[in-house]
Amino acid sequence: MAAVIPLALRKADAKLWSVEQMLAAALESVRAGERKATKALVVYLDTAQDDGHGYDVGFQQSGMSCSEMLALLDVAAAIMRKRMGY
Repeated sequence: MAAVIPLALRKADAKLWSVEQMLAAALESVRAGERKATKALVVYLDTAQDDGHGYDVGFQQSGMSCSEMLALLDVAAAIMRKRMGY
């Protein structure tokens, strides 16, 4: 019998991953040496807020100052825009 492969992996579509699957995959990548990381930033988005705003954003980081987090987000935004063709 074949192993069960999560739909997110089969379709290579990260939008199908749960938060737990993404965090586990990220941790495994670091542990396996596929990603080298001396610092990290996780950005949380909760779109199920009932407070009239519709969403909530949170951050968790390791070893970073606020200015480093902001710079990383700027760099990440530039990389994503380039991948999207902007």
